[in-house]
Amino acid sequence: MSVSGQAGYISFAVQTAKVGDGTFDPAAIAWLNHRALGADVAFQQFVDQVPPELGAGLFTAGSFKAGAYVAGGMALNARLDNAIAALLYGASGKATVGTAQVAGASSGSTIYSVDPADDTSMPWMALRKVIPGDTPEGYQEEFYYDCRVAALSITVPQMGMMTHELAFVGRVPEWIDGKPVAGAVIGTAPVFGAPFESAASVGQSAEGSISLPGFTSDELPGGGKFTSAQVILANQLSTPQEEMVIGSYHPVDFTPLSRGALVRLVYRWKDATLYRALHMLAASGGAPNIRKWNPVTKSSDVHVISQSQGLVPTFTNKHKFDFYAPSADWVMSPVQLAPKKLLQVEIIGTIKQAASGVASWQTQLWNAGALNAIYTA
Repeated sequence: MSVSGQAGYISFAVQTAKVGDGTFDPAAIAWLNHRALGADVAFQQFVDQVPPELGAGLFTAGSFKAGAYVAGGMALNARLDNAIAALLYGASGKATVGTAQVAGASSGSTIYSVDPADDTSMPWMALRKVIPGDTPEGYQEEFYYDCRVAALSITVPQMGMMTHELAFVGRVPEWIDGKPVAGAVIGTAPVFGAPFESAASVGQSAEGSISLPGFTSDELPGGGKFTSAQVILANQLSTPQEEMVIGSYHPVDFTPLSRGALVRLVYRWKDATLYRALHMLAASGGAPNIRKWNPVTKSSDVHVISQSQGLVPTFTNKHKFDFYAPSADWVMSPVQLAPKKLLQVEIIGTIKQAASGVASWQTQLWNAGALNAIYTA
């Protein structure tokens, strides 16, 4: 019988520490399960052929495996209720308890950010991919430990749900045969993990907003209207090849080498005022009234917000996701004209190193999740 991939699922958790040469116990982890749009995270292996040798025939004498690691990603309409906290913490490295969203009976918030005191700080994560079979015994659990988030892309589309796409690298894969059992307790295997969270907490584009406070009302009339937004957070890590050492089949580490972030917004064109503000000097005032190209970039802070349609249970506010960067340099794509098409342009903000003691970017999450306090430091 054929098997549908839809019966599979992904799980993740923040490790308390790097496993390294220690023993990884997947039954001891409180797995966070999440519905996913797709997952291609998997074990990878270095396989090579024995090179041509004198005294042999024209064919290789064989092949050999030189090592294994983990790479790939997952895409999901992130529930803002609880489990997403683990992924935000994994992508950022620091969590701080925030203030209440509104006065009175409301849920508090947690800020996930790059640590301004140590922007190399990133936690280790464990991942699980459950591969379905036609019988419970035919299921396969793949575990990956000592993983780090290499990239996180957050998209607030036109008329849709907010989407998170993540890329990971990891040190070691392991396996357990059989289907995880719902209700099994931690310490026994295989363990199902936490129940899937409701789609009611997914952020919606119609419940979102974009703001660029550094632009004047003349430069961005009405605050601007945007049809989509994408936040791309990139953590450049050392490669598996760089981290291979004699005496191990697996990379020994993944070291943060640099971190970057972009915000891409599709702007619904109203008039040329924003175009002028980003790329042109003041008009000459002569005849003709000429404008010259401006070599100086325009900077502004930026907020990208998405909320759920429903309220956080027992609280008066909605699940809310707020990405904020204090300083981004902005450019606009060239204007392209097409018949029977609305005029839209893309503006891209490159997030800069913030002032001392200030996080270069942060995501603030409002929910009732129990995980928020776990990662705070």
